[in-house]
Amino acid sequence: MKESVLANLIVARTAKGESRSDIVKMVCQRTGMSWPEAEALVVETCASHEQEIARRRLPLWLTISLVVLAAGLVMLWLTGSHAADLYRQFHIRQTTFSAAAVLLHKILETPLLWQQGILGAALVLGGALGLRRSLSGI
Repeated sequence: MKESVLANLIVARTAKGESRSDIVKMVCQRTGMSWPEAEALVVETCASHEQEIARRRLPLWLTISLVVLAAGLVMLWLTGSHAADLYRQFHIRQTTFSAAAVLLHKILETPLLWQQGILGAALVLGGALGLRRSLSGI
């Protein structure tokens, strides 16, 4: 088997996320190489074609990063919306009973609100880092 064809096959399978041991096994079967020789060839091929492998994986990683980033932004927007609602509730003149009921409800809801905000910020950070890493491989 030609080395260029074998290299293309190794790159394609690596980009699809196939395990390295499965790729080494395939090289052994197709070429008759011993396991250490095939493993060295796979490692060398992956290292020399790193940019191409990253380019082939780009659509998947880009999609995942954008979805995570969007989910984080939505969670942050919802957190801000609920926080603004909490602030607004006490600036509207209400009866004492309804203000107390709203306050009790918001006090019980606040821990979840902050957890949602922290999770949203973490998702935004993770999505942004994933996006940066995806685009740096181009």
